[in-house]
Amino acid sequence: MRLAARSAEIGAEFAFWPSVELAVARCVEYLDSHLLATVPREPDRPVPAPQTAPSPPLPDPTALLRRVGRHYAGHPVVASFDRTGCRLWLTEGAVVRPLAHAPTLNAAVSTLRL
Repeated sequence: MRLAARSAEIGAEFAFWPSVELAVARCVEYLDSHLLATVPREPDRPVPAPQTAPSPPLPDPTALLRRVGRHYAGHPVVASFDRTGCRLWLTEGAVVRPLAHAPTLNAAVSTLRL
């Protein structure tokens, strides 16, 4: 059995690639230009995903992070974000200790009661 992938960008004389490998190679060759066209240039705009509702714009975290930084002056504070929310960490020398964990940065800073 011989598999072929259809290419819509080229003429009918080259309608099918002779192998899956060549078809995938062609897709990868043009993938980066299509990704650049899809990803928004503004860092506060989310990357669109098929069949999902648009996400609301994220608030600027600078003021909240500066408030935590002023309270722990002289020690690096790290904010990490994942599917479960926001985590704040404090580094003291070689020791990293958790400060707060909450669904949002605003909630994590609020739990610190600064």
